Amino acid sequence: MGESSESVSTVGTSDYLRKTATSEDAHSRMVTVKFATNDGKVFTQSYTEQTTIKEIKLILVDVFGVPRDSIVIKKDKSHITDDKRLNQFQLGDYNILEFELVSTKLDYAISAEDAYERFSMPDIITVRVDDSDEEEGYRDVVVEIIDCTINKPFLGGYIHKESGLEYHHGYSQTGPPKPKVPPENKNHRDTQTYFLRNRLLDTSYARATQMTNEEVWIPNVTDKILTAGPYETAEEWEKRRAIEKKVRTIQRYFRAWKIRKALKELSAEYKKRICLEQEMIRFNLEDDANRKKRELIGKVFPRTKADFCMLFAMVDRWKKAEIKRICNSYSGPAKITAFYLLLDKEVQMLRAIENHRQQIKKDIKVQKDREFFRIIGNPIAWNNHYKDWTDQYKDLYIEMDTLETQQGHEYYKIFLSISDENVDLEDRLQALLNVKLLLHDHNCQLSNELVSLIDRACELMVRGLTNKQLDMLMKRIQGLLMKHIKTPECSFGVTNRLLRVKEKLMQNDLFYCNRCQKLKSHADFAIHSGVDKLKVCITCSWDDRVMEPWFDLAPYRFMLRLIRREERTKQSPSSVAFILQDKDIHNIVINIWHGHSAISENNDVYNLRLCRWFRDLPWAPWNCVLLSLEESKAHLKIDKLEEVYDNHFFCRVFNKHELAKTHFRAVLKLEEHFQEFGEYDTKWNEIKKFVDFVAVNSKTKVFLSCH
Repeated sequence: MGESSESVSTVGTSDYLRKTATSEDAHSRMVTVKFATNDGKVFTQSYTEQTTIKEIKLILVDVFGVPRDSIVIKKDKSHITDDKRLNQFQLGDYNILEFELVSTKLDYAISAEDAYERFSMPDIITVRVDDSDEEEGYRDVVVEIIDCTINKPFLGGYIHKESGLEYHHGYSQTGPPKPKVPPENKNHRDTQTYFLRNRLLDTSYARATQMTNEEVWIPNVTDKILTAGPYETAEEWEKRRAIEKKVRTIQRYFRAWKIRKALKELSAEYKKRICLEQEMIRFNLEDDANRKKRELIGKVFPRTKADFCMLFAMVDRWKKAEIKRICNSYSGPAKITAFYLLLDKEVQMLRAIENHRQQIKKDIKVQKDREFFRIIGNPIAWNNHYKDWTDQYKDLYIEMDTLETQQGHEYYKIFLSISDENVDLEDRLQALLNVKLLLHDHNCQLSNELVSLIDRACELMVRGLTNKQLDMLMKRIQGLLMKHIKTPECSFGVTNRLLRVKEKLMQNDLFYCNRCQKLKSHADFAIHSGVDKLKVCITCSWDDRVMEPWFDLAPYRFMLRLIRREERTKQSPSSVAFILQDKDIHNIVINIWHGHSAISENNDVYNLRLCRWFRDLPWAPWNCVLLSLEESKAHLKIDKLEEVYDNHFFCRVFNKHELAKTHFRAVLKLEEHFQEFGEYDTKWNEIKKFVDFVAVNSKTKVFLSCH
C-alpha cells in the first residue's frame, strides 16, 4: 500500500552533469533545489553548486517543454538574475535551496505534474567517472540503457472515508518464490499413492471341542463316514473321463452345424440363380414375342425403311417360290401364261407398296415441316448451373423469347391456316390474304411467284372450284411459302440460328455421294465392315437394286442385339460386337456359315444364335459358331471342347474362323486400335479386373466322419 504524495521528486540528468562539470568543479558539492509551482506542488532536482540560474532554466525548458523567456525563478518573492550561481545562496546544513517557479505567459503554465511529460528514455548515456590513472582525473563511460518498464495493472484499493485518500494495491514485478518440491517430483507415484504395509499376525485363540462321554450324549445322525475306496491309476482315470470321446462329439456337432450353414447358403444361392435363370427365360420369351409383334405391325402398317425392306423381300421370296412352282408344274404356252400372270401380280404388289411408301413419305414430310416450325418458334432455353448461398450447385433453366422466335411462331400460325382443309371458303380466303399481306414488303422472285399463285387461287375459289380441284395449287403455295420461310434473306433471319447449328454440325461431317452428286453427312450413308469409303448414300442405294438385292435384315438385327446384350452382361473388353452392323451379321450367317446350324443344319433364322466358340474369349466373327438356341445353351456349358467335338468338326469351325478373319480384316485392325486406345482409359482397368461370379462357400469341405 502506498500513499499518493503531494510532491514529485526527480533526479538530475546526466546530460546536465556532462555539460556543466569541468575539471575544477569535479569535486563540487551537489545542491538539492526544490521548485514550488503555482498549483502548490513541489518539483525537486539536484545540481552542482557551480550551476548558474541560466543553466537551470535551460534544463527546465527540456523538463516542462516551455520557452526559456517565459520561465521566472524567484527567491523570497524576488527575481533572481541568470548570472547567479547556487553557491552564492545560503545553502544550510543539508545543501537544500527553495525557489519559486513562475511562468510569465498564460499559455505556458508550469505544473509539477507536467514534469518530464515529454521525456523519452535515451538508449545510450555518457557517465563521467573519477579515475586517477587518467590525466584529467576522470574518464567518460558510455552506458547502454535497457528499458524494462511495464504498465502496472490496476488491482483496486481503498478510499479513506474521512480524508478521502486513495490506497491502491501494489503490483510487484517479482515472481513467486521457488517451490520447495520441484514440479517433476510432484508427478511421482509416491506423492499420489499411499504405501501400505501389510503384516500377518497369528494370534492364539481358544477353540472348544465336544465329544460323547458318560455325562454328555451327542447325536451322530448328521455325521459323515468316509471310507477309502480302491486305488485308481492315471490311465484308469483318463479312461473313466473319456475326454477324446467328448472331443469327437463336439467336433461332430460343430462340423454338422458348419455343413448345415454352408448348405443353407448354397441353397439360397441356388434358388437365387434359378430365379435369375427363370427371369432371363421369361425376358427372352417376352423379347421374342415383342419382336414378332413389331414385325407383324411392320408388315401390316409399314413406316420405316426396314419395314418396306421386309415387304420387298417378302415379295421377292414369293416371286422366287412361284417361279420354282411354275417351272415344276407347267411347260410351253401354259408356262408363259403363268409367268405373265405372275408378273402382273408382282407389279400390283410393288405398286401398292410403293403407293403406301409415298403416302408415308408425305406424312413424314408434314411432320418434318411441323418440327421445323416448332424449332424456330420455341424460345431459346439453356441451363444455368450456379451456386446458391449454401454452396450447393443448382440448375436454373432459363428461356428467352426473341424477335426471331416470335416471328417464327407467327409463321407457324399462317402455315397451319393455309394447310387446314376443313375450313370454309371465307377462312381460306382470309388465310391467303394474310399470306399476301406478309409478302407485301418483299420484292424477290419467290415472293412475286407466291403472290401470283395466291391471286390465282382466290380467283378460282370465287368462281366456285372445290378444295379437291384446288389441291395441287394449294400444295404449290404451301411449298413456296415453306421455301420462302427457309430463305434467311426473306424471313428476317428467323432461320439463322437453325442454319448456324446445322452448319456447325456439318462443318466436319460432309461426304460426297457419287450417284446424286450431293454433300451429305455420314448418317445418310450405309456403314458396315465392308465399306472402306463412303461413296453411295442410302437414297441412291435404295433406288438402285441391281447391285444389291432385297433381303430382310430384321432377324439378323435381332441376332446382333442378342450378341451385344450377352457381351454387356459378361462385361467383355472387346468392341467387335459393337462395331459390326446387321448387314455384317447377315454376311456371317449366309456367306460364312451358309445359313444353317453347324451341328444340326437347322435353317430357321429366328432359332439360330451366334454364340462364342471359346466361352472365355470375347465374341468375334473368328470366335463364334452358328447353332440353334438349344445347341448354343449346351455348347456354353462345355468345359473342354476337344472331349465333345471330333477333329473333323474342329477343322470345319477353324476354317470358318480363318475365312472370317480374312473377310473382317478391317474390323480386326480397328479392334486393335481400340484396345491400344483403351489402355489409357481409367475404366479399362475396372473391366480387366472383373472377376466372374463365384458361388458362396464353394470350397467347403465335407468330412466323411461327420455322421
